[in-house]
Amino acid sequence: MYSEDYQLQICGNNFARGSVDCAVTSAVSAESTNQGTLTITVPVVIPPAPCPCVVAALPTDQGPTVTGPINIVGAPHEAVPVQPPEPKLVIVGASLEGNTQPKEWLGFAASRTLVLKVKNTGSAAALDVTLAASIGSTPAALPALPGLSPGQVRTYRIAVTFPAFSVGSTELSGHVGVAGSSTVPFHVSISQHPWAWLIIFLVILQLMLLAIRNLARRRVARNSVDSSDDPGPSSDGAAIEDTAQHPVLT
Repeated sequence: MYSEDYQLQICGNNFARGSVDCAVTSAVSAESTNQGTLTITVPVVIPPAPCPCVVAALPTDQGPTVTGPINIVGAPHEAVPVQPPEPKLVIVGASLEGNTQPKEWLGFAASRTLVLKVKNTGSAAALDVTLAASIGSTPAALPALPGLSPGQVRTYRIAVTFPAFSVGSTELSGHVGVAGSSTVPFHVSISQHPWAWLIIFLVILQLMLLAIRNLARRRVARNSVDSSDDPGPSSDGAAIEDTAQHPVLT
């Protein structure tokens, strides 16, 4: 066993509709012992719904609600209508399985497996479990799901394809339910980054820069060769001119 936080409320209607039957403003909080017991004083008030009344201990985390009868003098009494048994689905867990494939680096569609763990906490079987979901604004094609008996927990595994050329976080959101009853939502997401196109772009850019550098080097080398082939002033002419200006005496 382990300790758990509870909120205690005085409730009418035998807590048939949940907290809507309870005096929420007079609720008190308490922590149970490791043995699952607790002791606390609860102010007795007339709840918003007529009795039969109970003290309801609602866990702040996941867990069952514990109720105990209480007699409140002066509180109105009415017969609690018999509720027909009905299913109630709770999503225990939702996740995506699957690793990034090499094709996804090029922006191709991503394939994953949606793993939904669902529990039927109701008193009737969930015969037709409905699943609806969408990726962004695009509906996702998902199959019908097998039913659940009361108290049964079932893990559903559904193949999902995320669209190609998506960048960043892509969310799959939806809800699970039974026809004629409320649904429960879920949200899962993956991160898509087609890094291969960035690598290809960088490689092409590097090749272009190398080509420009090599072209510049060839031009510099060609200019150097042209400069070395251009003849300068004749040294013989200078010598003749110098001799003419300074005759040699014999």
